[in-house]
Amino acid sequence: MISSITAALTRAAPQGVDYGIRFTNANFDSTSQYTQPTFGITSSIAYMLNSPLMFTADTAFTSIAFDAFFFGVGNVVNVWSGANGTGTLLASQTFGQNCTPTCLQTSYSMFFANALSVTISPNANGTGLDNLRIGSVPEPATWAMMLLGFGAIGYRIRRRRRVHILAGA
Repeated sequence: MISSITAALTRAAPQGVDYGIRFTNANFDSTSQYTQPTFGITSSIAYMLNSPLMFTADTAFTSIAFDAFFFGVGNVVNVWSGANGTGTLLASQTFGQNCTPTCLQTSYSMFFANALSVTISPNANGTGLDNLRIGSVPEPATWAMMLLGFGAIGYRIRRRRRVHILAGA
């Protein structure tokens, strides 16, 4: 969550579980905390990103989802195959303005293959981020268990057919 990002960026004590993701290069304008009393939401806060944010994961991931407020055009999200914004550009999305000071955030998703880092570059008007979610690549043991389960289901179906055929004869 954004509180974990803020803690890491301000060198405060880390919060939450370490999932092997490092955030770098970002500055958040804490004076631009965003609330929406007109909608009865008093605890909805998104920190305004005022410089590029980059995060790198220890293991590959295949999707990113986030809620965002884009105040102006030219907000760019790039997904890279290498650490720290290096390697092959796997996906890139430029976002236009989706918000004015009285709007709700919009949810976005991006899918790609085996990324290690993401850069988010806000425009001069700022970008608000919240609920950042990353989808990881399943581990080999997960694939093995899934294949074993499908095999067991197939064996059970085949055996059931054979019993019905013998009973009908």
